[in-house]
Amino acid sequence: MIGNETLSVLTMCLGLVTRLLLCLHGKMMTRFIGLMVLALGVSAAPLHALTVTNDPATGGTGPTAVLTVAKGNDIKAGQVNSDLLGFINSFKDPDFTVIRADDMFKVDYPNTAAGFTFTALDSAKKGESRHFSWSTLTAYEFVVFKAGPGFVAHYYEGGTHGGAVIMDKGISHLSFVVPAGPSIVTPPPVPLPASGLLLLAALGVGSIGLRRRKTA
Repeated sequence: MIGNETLSVLTMCLGLVTRLLLCLHGKMMTRFIGLMVLALGVSAAPLHALTVTNDPATGGTGPTAVLTVAKGNDIKAGQVNSDLLGFINSFKDPDFTVIRADDMFKVDYPNTAAGFTFTALDSAKKGESRHFSWSTLTAYEFVVFKAGPGFVAHYYEGGTHGGAVIMDKGISHLSFVVPAGPSIVTPPPVPLPASGLLLLAALGVGSIGLRRRKTA
């Protein structure tokens, strides 16, 4: 049988152990909560979208419409970003399902290409220009400015041969999409029904008969 004094000592020890465990648990919880708050704060930090401002003082022409995508590539491995494709299709009829390679023109700054002129208008070191003008031999309806994690697309009704802009990040590359001019969208061929094919065959036979009569 346990005496009162022994029971009191055991109760005191148990209380101390419980407090110690609670104290340690509390510190661990506090540290865990702190780390979670930090992680959530980092992930919840707003992503700064790229800004591209037209510069009329150096020949810039304001776009008809603008698309801003905070994160994503405009064109990757020949595939157009879905947001960019949707933006293009909002002005094209019928819609594009894909953009052909001949309808895209991409230049990684500071590289140059035939039919393309780039002029830095600031003192930024090579590859980090934020104020520049450009020109192309072919007029394009959509010009895309890629910098940082996202891009900005400009739509120019009727097409543009160039412009000048000021950006808040150094330019990575420029993409020119959809040359201006007649629609280049080619709808899929509509298969003829069987009756249509028979009619074409009959017409072909008739034309052969007429030719034979003329030569007879």
